[in-house]
Amino acid sequence: MKKIIFISILIVFLISCQKERHNSVTVVPVPPSDVYVAGWEDNGTNDVAKVWKNGVATSLTNGSNDAYANSVYVSGADVYVAGTEDNGTNDVAKVWKNGVATSLTNGTFRANASSVFVKN
Repeated sequence: MKKIIFISILIVFLISCQKERHNSVTVVPVPPSDVYVAGWEDNGTNDVAKVWKNGVATSLTNGSNDAYANSVYVSGADVYVAGTEDNGTNDVAKVWKNGVATSLTNGTFRANASSVFVKN
């Protein structure tokens, strides 16, 4: 008799645990992701460095010289793009932060920035 009571209590306990486990499931919605792409587009005269966010292009250069965007990195609200822009004589390695260019080389020799990563 004690064995039957113990087994009955055990079954009731296991069933109640299963119900609690099923009732405690919480569905958390996943926020949509933004997609960034670095590249360039021919304007008919020169290549224009661009970055796309969710399919919407932003030009990084004005198209007066060939320019190429090779890599994009997003940190919070800041968008960093690495690439190159021709200065009329040589390619100059550049990084753009939120669309503002910084030359990494002086243009004496050909240079290209192929990747960007930001820490802190």
